[in-house]
Amino acid sequence: MTSRMFPFITKTWSPIAGGPCPYNCYRGGCWARLLVNKFPKGNLGKKYTGPFRLHEPAMDPWFKADDFIFVQAMSDIGAPGVPRAALVDVFEAIKFYESKGTRFLLLTKNPLFYRDWRNHISEETVIGATIETDQFISSEISLAPEPYRRLMDMEWCAFTMPNDRFICVEPIMKPSQHFERDIIKTRPKFMAVGYDNYNNKLPEPSLARTEILIKELEAQGVKVYRKTIREAWDKGAS
Repeated sequence: MTSRMFPFITKTWSPIAGGPCPYNCYRGGCWARLLVNKFPKGNLGKKYTGPFRLHEPAMDPWFKADDFIFVQAMSDIGAPGVPRAALVDVFEAIKFYESKGTRFLLLTKNPLFYRDWRNHISEETVIGATIETDQFISSEISLAPEPYRRLMDMEWCAFTMPNDRFICVEPIMKPSQHFERDIIKTRPKFMAVGYDNYNNKLPEPSLARTEILIKELEAQGVKVYRKTIREAWDKGAS
C-alpha cells in the first residue's frame, strides 16, 4: 500500500492482524479505526478484528532497495497483546530487507516497547513515537500511555539506542511552554507536526503557538515536516 502519511514514506506495511487498537484514541476518531469501521465486512474488517496475530500473507512483501516503509500503520506496533513470536518474525523480516537497502520506520504511542525489544530492533531501523502534547490527556480522548511517559521513554532511547529517532506531533494538542525543550531531549532527527483531519474537536493550540513550536525545533536543527497546519477549530480557546 502506497502512503503519503509522511512525505518520506513510500509504502506502509501492516504485518500484524487483529484489533481494534486498545488505545481508542480521539474518541474512536483515529483514521485507521474510521477506515476499518467503514468496511466492517470487507478485508479490512476481517483483518483488523479479533486477537492480535501475525498476518502470514503480509510476510512476503517484496520491498525495493529505495523503499522507506512505515511498519504497522493500521494499528500500533507497540500495543499490548501483540504476540512475541509475531514480533520476532517481523523484526527478522525487517533485518533481511534492511540488508538489501530498504529503510523502516516504527511508530508507537508506547515507546517503552523499545526498551523491551532493543536487542531485536536493528540499529538501521528508525524508531518513533507519536506525542501529541506534553500535557495530561483525558482517558476520554485516549487510553495510550501518558505523553510525559512517552517523552521520558524516547529520551531513554536517545541515550541508549543508536537508531535515528522520529517524533510525530499529530494530531497536535495544547502543549505547555516546555514542550519544545522536552522534545529536544529525545534528540529527534526529524519530526512531523499537524492538526487533526477528522473533526474530533480536540483541545488544539492556536496556529501562532504551533508556528512557535515548529520554528524553535527547526532552530535546533530538527527537520520538521508540516502536515495539516491551520488555525485551531476554536482558535485555541478550549
